Amino acid sequence: MTTALAAPIVNVSKARFGAAPMEVLQEPRYSSRGIAGLRYGSKGTRMLKRDLSVSGRVLRRLAGAVLLSGSALLPCTAAESDAPPLTRTGPAGIRLRRIEPGRFRMGSERGDRDELPRRIVEITRPFYLGVHEVTQAQWQATMGTRPWIGKTRQGVGGGCPASFVSWKDATAFCAALARKTLHEVHLPTEAQWEFACRAGGTGAYCFGDNKLRLGLYAWYTGRADGEDKKCGQRVGALQANAWGLYDMHGNVWEWCADWFAADYYVNSPVDDPSGASTGSARVHRGGLCSIGARFCRSACRDYRPPGFRLSNLGFRLASVLVDK
Repeated sequence: MTTALAAPIVNVSKARFGAAPMEVLQEPRYSSRGIAGLRYGSKGTRMLKRDLSVSGRVLRRLAGAVLLSGSALLPCTAAESDAPPLTRTGPAGIRLRRIEPGRFRMGSERGDRDELPRRIVEITRPFYLGVHEVTQAQWQATMGTRPWIGKTRQGVGGGCPASFVSWKDATAFCAALARKTLHEVHLPTEAQWEFACRAGGTGAYCFGDNKLRLGLYAWYTGRADGEDKKCGQRVGALQANAWGLYDMHGNVWEWCADWFAADYYVNSPVDDPSGASTGSARVHRGGLCSIGARFCRSACRDYRPPGFRLSNLGFRLASVLVDK
């Protein structure tokens, strides 16, 4: 039995932020058999279809995408929606994917202690998450700086992720972009990040438990050698997860909004957990190019002080867009 979800359409006339309307576009239909209407190379067809069929019980909930520029939330057209991942509109074009509310099991029983207990978490509101990590071109267009220049083992290029940025730097970027778009953008919570990373799956990775397949989705030590070991490979070069998000595993660590607490999962709320109330370090997720598969798992947590900078630290944007 195949079940499909079609993406909702947001009323453009009621969704204006700044000078430009926001439009959520119809996406390809997702089902237990994979994505309808997408074409793959013959060599990888069966493997890709398996990736998009974690279980016949899983419904794919990807909805729409919007483009965020340095001046306004720009309307998407069908052509832009179907464009390659690195297509940009405006000086800081950032693509955001709509993530529908839902429940999932957060944490892992096979990971570190701070991933326990594994428990049910509910994301109660739709939100938008960057299709890619924020790139160097997008950072420079917004902030006018290049903090990664001159750093060792650092991938450099407009399509590489902005890195060597602290949590404080990342939140300053969000504030600067919000001033230009007249709408709130922010770092995702840890729960939002893991929910989106899993993309309906329940395994160690977005595609299941077989780490031998991680190289299809992630830059990490299992596939990187030579120049590929530089932190920050070009975003979107590998396969996306089932909800259309790239580089959720590997490439660079991604800052989240939450304060870190090792025992936070013990008493965290079911609905929209947002981390400890205070702390000395902020959470980052996802792993990086020069680390093993274990640290690229969907549930893996790491943390650094909010002012800490390193070549393997980057981020992606989140936003909650509400009709007005």
